[in-house]
Amino acid sequence: MDVVPVNELPRWPTRAFDAHKGTFGTALIAAGSRGMSGAAVLCGSAALRSGAGLVRVAAPACVQAVVAAGNPCYTTLPIHQHADGTLSDQAAADVVGWGQKANGFAIGPGLGHSPDAAAFVRRVIRELPGTPTVIDADGLNVLAPFTDEFKDRASPLVLTPHPGEFARLSGKSIAEIAEHREELTAEFAAKVRFLP
Repeated sequence: MDVVPVNELPRWPTRAFDAHKGTFGTALIAAGSRGMSGAAVLCGSAALRSGAGLVRVAAPACVQAVVAAGNPCYTTLPIHQHADGTLSDQAAADVVGWGQKANGFAIGPGLGHSPDAAAFVRRVIRELPGTPTVIDADGLNVLAPFTDEFKDRASPLVLTPHPGEFARLSGKSIAEIAEHREELTAEFAAKVRFLP
């Protein structure tokens, strides 16, 4: 693989002097859980660094304070939980409501592999068909094996698997993925209707 010299990388366009956070869009992130609050902090911080204007991180209520302390430049929202720490039915409805006001949405990092996390991810993705969405980490793991269940979305759905996650999503081995990455990616995208 060829490495692009740093001086040839594209540069951010100059931002207007009268621009403000609302000028550059709103990103909503649903991430984190007890013991995985750092995933939400990293994801929120990455959205800020990538240029999003207003970043809102929805994290389970039990870790919201930790996530809020992780970076003073994003805001946080509490994902409702039951007393045992599982996500409540209200959690998905809240995130869907917040997501309808966002220009982009990311879901998954640090949410865990529990059945309630899987139901939460599925419901949110299904009920936010008009918001461009990135699914990462645990969001991918709880959807494996991946089918064409979201094929009718009106906006892009971006999956970001590493080889282990792609193996779980596709049913292929990590070795096979490493050897035929591009072909298997195109085959998978066509199968789940991401490509015509």
